[in-house]
Amino acid sequence: MSSLILPPGVEPPPRPKPKAKRFDDSLTFEPYYSELPKIQKAAETLNRIFAWSGEEPHTEAQYETTARNLFGDAGFEIAIEWMQAMDPEDLEELPFKVPSVMITGRVKKEEERDHERLKYEIQAGMADGQPGVIREDGSKREDPIRKSIY
Repeated sequence: MSSLILPPGVEPPPRPKPKAKRFDDSLTFEPYYSELPKIQKAAETLNRIFAWSGEEPHTEAQYETTARNLFGDAGFEIAIEWMQAMDPEDLEELPFKVPSVMITGRVKKEEERDHERLKYEIQAGMADGQPGVIREDGSKREDPIRKSIY
């Protein structure tokens, strides 16, 4: 119930409609750095298979099955949304749809993020290509400071 008090006979303003979501916000997924090449390879293979070649177009079912198999073999679950293609000049619909693939999780479920794995991948240089650690003073070095407890 609203806390807005209106005079008798006055209707409350209509509630705004919720904005449409492309995907469910609960489907967030953060891959580890070591998983990025697997994702890239699956996406490149999918694009290569379904690139327009002037032949008969593929069906949505064929695309979805192939995409789920490729990403499933790489260890990921996906959601696919089909959007109507639009002509950028006329803003008219074109006679085909464009798929949007979103990775929603792993086939092998994890209860929580593996921070040791993430730390190793960052220190090994999988994140930015530069191995090393950032010390407490902000400097970046290849080896962490070894503290002597003696």
